[in-house]
Amino acid sequence: MSFCALPQAEQIRLQRIAEHVVELGPRAVAEALAEALAHGDMDRLEAYRRLVPEMLTAMGGDAFPPRAMMVPPADLHDNDDQQPAPEGIQEVAR
Repeated sequence: MSFCALPQAEQIRLQRIAEHVVELGPRAVAEALAEALAHGDMDRLEAYRRLVPEMLTAMGGDAFPPRAMMVPPADLHDNDDQQPAPEGIQEVAR
């Protein structure tokens, strides 16, 4: 359903929720969208209006956790040409 297809009262409500959730940071936006997709319930989104941006920042809830890095598998057939990992890179045990 598009924003314009909502009744005017719901448009205003959703606009206020969106304005507040954006202030909470990208992670809160993603969490709110995920809940909306899963449940299709504006009241669940409304719950995000009770959150305080400073509280999320203090708890680290305003940002996503660091991205995990993929470690490519070592070529199991060619162990003679292995070079040490660059400085600052930790090797992963196999």
